Amino acid sequence: MIGLVTGCIHGVKGGIPTLATSDSNGTSVPLPAREDDVVAAITNAFQLFRYQGMWLYPRDHAARIGDWLPFVGQVTNGFTLTSEPGHFTSIPLDNGKVVPYLSSFYISIKPISSMQTVVNVKTIQSSVQDGREYSIHAGWGAHFRDVPPIREEEEKVIKAIAHELVP
Repeated sequence: MIGLVTGCIHGVKGGIPTLATSDSNGTSVPLPAREDDVVAAITNAFQLFRYQGMWLYPRDHAARIGDWLPFVGQVTNGFTLTSEPGHFTSIPLDNGKVVPYLSSFYISIKPISSMQTVVNVKTIQSSVQDGREYSIHAGWGAHFRDVPPIREEEEKVIKAIAHELVP
């Protein structure tokens, strides 16, 4: 049975993302707003799956994403924004293919003055769907593989938050 399951991956596109990748610190931008206003902007921007069908988990209920657990040595003054199956964006690979990109983010905020708050968006999980594989549930399923985080996607999350701050 093991031999039947191993090697049953088809249509893998390979390649690496051509878009700029983010570093392990994520992307930070100071916004001209009070901390409370930024919290409201975050919850408004991502309520009811408004942003690419993603789930927003509040600061006190941050979700475990893969091996990333926000309460073990991690900053806890933020939110997690997670992709759900079937909801993602697409990115180009260096082999000319465009593939679905699935990601989850940790959004943290830090006031630096009474009217300025830094928003940091860090990708905590990122993968592309690049083929299909035989599932243990008897059928074909999507094949995902991890890729470096895409900076543009972190910037889009920050832009969605900043948009909610505009009167």
